[in-house]
Amino acid sequence: MAHCFYFANAPSEVGPDYRRTELVFYSSENRDAYAELLRRLAHFVHDQGTWLHWGHTMPNGQPPEPLLDTDHLDTLFFMPSIVTPDSTLGDELRIESEPVNLVWCVPITTAECQLKLDQGTNALYDLFEANEHPFVFSGDRKSYV
Repeated sequence: MAHCFYFANAPSEVGPDYRRTELVFYSSENRDAYAELLRRLAHFVHDQGTWLHWGHTMPNGQPPEPLLDTDHLDTLFFMPSIVTPDSTLGDELRIESEPVNLVWCVPITTAECQLKLDQGTNALYDLFEANEHPFVFSGDRKSYV
């Protein structure tokens, strides 16, 4: 598992609950590429003056290129952690009274991203559930779509 903390540039209208985020990537092995991915994401947020949170997606370039030595996974989906006690981090950890929420970085395919864009985040959650999507990344997989 790799973690990377950053201060998001969330719009003020979303409130303080979305400003402090810790990115997490659950993996079956410790590889430098996983930590590097999180470092790049944190720098992207800072350099671009943007933010990442639950429900956001980010393709790996235009057109998207495979991530992490995979053939099919070319986009990241950001969602709440389903791992306990990680899922309640915001209840336990606060900085300047603002909760620190865990955002799970999940590699997905372009087709899965398009499903999310067309039908919403819940459609992707339902697809994960139907395919018993593991919370631990163990390498490439074909699209669930």
